[in-house]
Amino acid sequence: MSKAKVSRLALIAALIGLLAVISFSTAAQEVVTVEYWDYWVTQGAAVDAAIEAFEEANPGIEVNRTLQGGGNYNQVVQAAFTAGPDSTPDVFVLPDPPTFPEILEAGWLMPLNDFADFEEWRASVPNPDYVFLDGAGNTVDGLTYSAKFWSDNVWIKMFVNTDVYEAAGLTEDDFPVTLDQLIENSRVITENTDAYGVGFSGTQTWAQGWWIWMCQFSTQLYTHAPQPGWNWVEGRYDIASDECANASLNGLVTLRDEGLIHPESVNLAIDDEAARVLFAEGQFAHLIAGDWVIGGWATTNPEFDGFRIIPLPLAGVEEQGGSFQYGPGGRWFGIAADTEVADAAWEWFKFLHSPEFASIWIQYADEGLYRMDPEEFAASNPVRADIAAINSRLVTGPNLGLRAPDTAQVVFTLEGPDMNSIVNGVFTGQIEVEEALADFEARIQASFDQGLADAQAAGLDVELEDYIFADWIPTEDYVQAAGE
Repeated sequence: MSKAKVSRLALIAALIGLLAVISFSTAAQEVVTVEYWDYWVTQGAAVDAAIEAFEEANPGIEVNRTLQGGGNYNQVVQAAFTAGPDSTPDVFVLPDPPTFPEILEAGWLMPLNDFADFEEWRASVPNPDYVFLDGAGNTVDGLTYSAKFWSDNVWIKMFVNTDVYEAAGLTEDDFPVTLDQLIENSRVITENTDAYGVGFSGTQTWAQGWWIWMCQFSTQLYTHAPQPGWNWVEGRYDIASDECANASLNGLVTLRDEGLIHPESVNLAIDDEAARVLFAEGQFAHLIAGDWVIGGWATTNPEFDGFRIIPLPLAGVEEQGGSFQYGPGGRWFGIAADTEVADAAWEWFKFLHSPEFASIWIQYADEGLYRMDPEEFAASNPVRADIAAINSRLVTGPNLGLRAPDTAQVVFTLEGPDMNSIVNGVFTGQIEVEEALADFEARIQASFDQGLADAQAAGLDVELEDYIFADWIPTEDYVQAAGE
């Protein structure tokens, strides 16, 4: 072969190689965009930092976050999926409502089992057989659609403004254990300072509804149940006679009538975010909220650190008679069934449930995630130690999914005002406590009876006995095996 021919062949080979490099380089520069939706405002900085870290580690994937805030997230997501694939996100926080069974029936979610490395990823999650228990919340008929995101957490707590307490001559030893003590402290504060005892959103009934969550440790009203007020031992609703339900609502009336609640709350003039700011400014002493508010203050009141966190006070009882419970399952995010970027969406979904994401989260937000190191969390500052101490009071409760998996598909539809609306009605003086609770009990019992009947008519293997745990003690761990 002549040298000229060899040179020509070498040139052709070089050109082919160059074209391949150019082609590969062009392909490498192609970026897949994952449309991601959530409704986090105060936690936004944590999510943005996580997206930056994820994109740096995955240069071929871009996450386009859409914040659907303003309290209408559920409606926005439902409208998007009703409109069709061009309107839907790829990865999103699951709305509620619709209920999880309704979301599955509508076909919104892609089973995670479809991904080749699902089993490997599943095995990396702590206690996977418990987290992904079939029928317990994220897995149905062997297919997994979501995953545990939050740590087992007493999600609603009481924040105490220590600066206001000091100004009123109160100390940490005076932190209220009961609602009666809360009312008395509020009197002292209102009489001796320019602040008020209590404040909360005046415009959002869901935030006002947090008031009755004082029953989380008082009675069994807010244990895990089909809906608030279910009596696991007797298999019925008993809200009207619940000591805490009555005491907490009547206590709210006392605080209102004695002028111990911030006027902006009484006048229905502020929302939840504005109430948090007033609390940080020292305008009232007690705020019911969740750990998420701490990250919000970093933005609205960055110098504010004069607060501690305590369990919600007992109402109607002197000793703990209820508990906040956790169980298997857990869900938060989903991947849309019609996504065109499934593999990229899966990578982002896995990152959201990773220790790396949790490490970023802890720098910005005080809510615990399932993949977070609890000791690191508690040791980071006194407030997080408060959170960890409250969470240590969690117990395992009766679990319907372990006993009867089909109960996960039962839908209960309450007709008329919900509990949040009842709290609002009592607070605004539109309804009387006893009458409202009796009416609510009758309606919620009817919704249960109808939901169970509809499920049985649809062929689901469910019965009333599935919802009765006669040996349950509300303040103790409930030991239960599958089928029991």
